[in-house]
Amino acid sequence: MSEPEVVPHNYVATEEDLRTAETVYVEESTEKWSEFLMQDGMRIRVKTTILNVYKLANKIDDKGNPIYAMNISPLISVMHAKK
Repeated sequence: MSEPEVVPHNYVATEEDLRTAETVYVEESTEKWSEFLMQDGMRIRVKTTILNVYKLANKIDDKGNPIYAMNISPLISVMHAKK
């Protein structure tokens, strides 16, 4: 087995990375909303849901930690101010 490749913190996984990656399944999840009250009374709620997680083969960061790639889905809810 070859030495792991050290990649930068902003590394973007390639198609080859994803083909050789190990799928990691979510065991438990708590997905809370972040809420923002705008000065015009509008309330915006945002959260991100993870769809898939992949542990990249033979890739590490500069501290020796494994690299993960994710497919995510952002959810946004806008609630108009009451008049």
